[in-house]
Amino acid sequence: MAASSKKGGALSALPEVFDALSDRQAKLNAADTRLSEFIKETEAGLTGRLSVRVSVDISNESDRGYKTVLTFGKHDGHWHFLVETETDSQYRTDVKPLLSSSREMRARVVAEGGIEKLIRGACEQLDKLLAVREVALQKASALVTELNDLPPNFGGLPESEDVF
Repeated sequence: MAASSKKGGALSALPEVFDALSDRQAKLNAADTRLSEFIKETEAGLTGRLSVRVSVDISNESDRGYKTVLTFGKHDGHWHFLVETETDSQYRTDVKPLLSSSREMRARVVAEGGIEKLIRGACEQLDKLLAVREVALQKASALVTELNDLPPNFGGLPESEDVF
């Protein structure tokens, strides 16, 4: 049975509902556009300050047990915020720029403080990287010193140029 189209019937309110939907959709689109602009501005600001990957776990209950990580790193030759999501039990990961992720994911990452957590945690991550570099430099320096202290041609090839 068709719905009534008489005045006061069920269909008479639909134009107002459609107007309300259009208004809300326009507001949502404007908010999503501004949010994307914010993400681009933040990426640009970090690009001049970071040249290593930094990450933060942003998993929540909506991820159904899979790990989701927000990373600032290179993707296709450019620095971006990346959403890295485990996709199955084989530990495969889907990597997608945040700006290419769904509207819901972009809003979630910002609303739940993911970008801020990543930026605040970057110093700690860089401190860990610096500590590794310091150890590496000490070991490299010791190795070079040891090699330089060896007598010439120690354990090496004969001094003759006609080796073969």
